Amino acid sequence: MGFENVVKCLCEHVDVRKTNLVRAKEGRGLTALHLAALSKHYEVASILIKHGVPINLLQGTFAWSALHCAAESGNAATVRLLLNQGADLWSEDIVGWTPLHLAAMGGHSAVVRLLLQNG
Repeated sequence: MGFENVVKCLCEHVDVRKTNLVRAKEGRGLTALHLAALSKHYEVASILIKHGVPINLLQGTFAWSALHCAAESGNAATVRLLLNQGADLWSEDIVGWTPLHLAAMGGHSAVVRLLLQNG
């Protein structure tokens, strides 16, 4: 059983919007959606979003959104998913950086193009 199956099972048996699953954080303060975006787990991110996990929460040491995480890791598929679901393209972290800044700094040209096309 992979990550996708575990997350799908949890989401189907629990109202994620009414539980701590939405806002539960790991050591750096990131939620499950942030971690899925950062770790390139597109299917997990998709399942979480489908079940109502908020996409614009600013979390973690730098107050990143899930879009910041996906852009920083060069995760174009999840960037597209988040944008299609209404992620805030202009969200700034604690130092004023947007997902576009992070994608550019990481040399993720496909993500940079995607963000520019949607901005």
